[in-house]
Amino acid sequence: MSKIALSPNASGSGTFTIAAPNSNTDRTLTLPDEAGTVLTSAGRYADQWYLTSNITNPGAGDVDITANLQRTVGNITGAGGLGNAMSESSGIFTFPVTGIWAVRVEAQGTSTGDTSGYLSLYMTTDNSTYNEMNRLDYGVANSGDPVRSVSVGEVLLDIADVTTHKVKFTTSSMTATTVFGASSPIRTNFSFIRLGDT
Repeated sequence: MSKIALSPNASGSGTFTIAAPNSNTDRTLTLPDEAGTVLTSAGRYADQWYLTSNITNPGAGDVDITANLQRTVGNITGAGGLGNAMSESSGIFTFPVTGIWAVRVEAQGTSTGDTSGYLSLYMTTDNSTYNEMNRLDYGVANSGDPVRSVSVGEVLLDIADVTTHKVKFTTSSMTATTVFGASSPIRTNFSFIRLGDT
């Protein structure tokens, strides 16, 4: 027969209380057959940022998005988040805590030229050298009428150290493309969700 053991910490002085809710129904909590740490609401984080104005003809090669980035919380009515926010400085995003994070990117844009544009997520693990992790095409190569498109992608990142593991976003095209941004409603946007411990 399996046993349940409580292991107090000899160095601590606090009292942990297991409290039952006000209920008239019997409940059973089944423990998983594995080791681990209980995930509480204190370990949950979710934050969303968006581009507040268009970026037109960014130029050939990767061009860092360094301005017009804003949180949805506090700026878009009804927008919400969990835990501490991401911090951003000149387009560099720093995570509030370590962990496995899902970063979702939605790129909206258009092309009126013969080259499609793309938006990329770059990550550094040494606070210096950035590597491309994800690339989303927006717009479609077209020499006639404007062609608009939306691309969505997601990448899972292991943020082992918040001082060295950071991300940024870049855009690139040869000519005649625009990444859509607006103060409201949300167009091109970036979501950061913590899934668990690293």
